[in-house]
Amino acid sequence: MQRVPARVLYLASRSHIRGSIDLNDLHFERGRVYKPLVAYGQSKLAVILDAKEFSDQLMDTPVFALSVQPGVVNTNIQRHFSSALLLVVKTCVVDRTVPQGVATTLYACLEPQLAELSLRGSYLVNCSVGRGSPDEPNVAAQDADKKLRRALWAAAESQLKMALEKM
Repeated sequence: MQRVPARVLYLASRSHIRGSIDLNDLHFERGRVYKPLVAYGQSKLAVILDAKEFSDQLMDTPVFALSVQPGVVNTNIQRHFSSALLLVVKTCVVDRTVPQGVATTLYACLEPQLAELSLRGSYLVNCSVGRGSPDEPNVAAQDADKKLRRALWAAAESQLKMALEKM
């Protein structure tokens, strides 16, 4: 049977820089106060770490993952914003058109060099591997010792097992 290469893309965000992973309170149920932007930052940090761990787990296969940061894209989601927030987003935050926003995702899908072992699990921004501030992932997302990504993976597996047992 022939092995077919495959890429799994995770949608990341620059908001991961505001994220931190509390393995003892992933769901803001054990003392941490839920704040939407903090939770969003945590989720995007988790996305980057998961792409890295997924790629590590499948290192001996042709399957790997990448996390992609498309930028803040001017889409119809903004119709759900209040007029004050919409003004801030339109004037200060939105930095890409839809074609510009999808460019890095297409790069992640199509660039042959990204299949190299050393690039698997990479964080991509502006059609390249995020290297150098401000395009580099934060220290937690780099996870040089791989401990956080492994612990997060184990926590997710444990929660999934518990959920399946309840079914």
